[in-house]
Amino acid sequence: MATTSTGDIEKTKSVEVKKKLNVLIVDDDPVIRKLHEIIIKSIGGISQTAKNGEEAVNIHRDGNASFDLILMDKEMPERDGLSATKKLREMKVTSMIIGVTTLADNEEEHAFDFHFN
Repeated sequence: MATTSTGDIEKTKSVEVKKKLNVLIVDDDPVIRKLHEIIIKSIGGISQTAKNGEEAVNIHRDGNASFDLILMDKEMPERDGLSATKKLREMKVTSMIIGVTTLADNEEEHAFDFHFN
């Protein structure tokens, strides 16, 4: 709240500040990066992208990066999602990190294989 004083009368004015969701999208597929950007923008958020885990680490290396959420692809060149996540945690990055992938191997396919009688 902001308070202004005019003589003996104080006026209080409510100041509403909406913080936009700030997301780092880490994916080697440009189509997937763009799709995530569109979704984040549609909910009023802002985003930055990285083409692989190494870029994500480098973005945080100088200490000036701060994201509410990191969408991290599983398989990428240079540094995969798991390795990048481990490195970011070692660097004390506290952003929520969600692993995403567009690939499905047999094990993952079976995890979603429902049988109905």
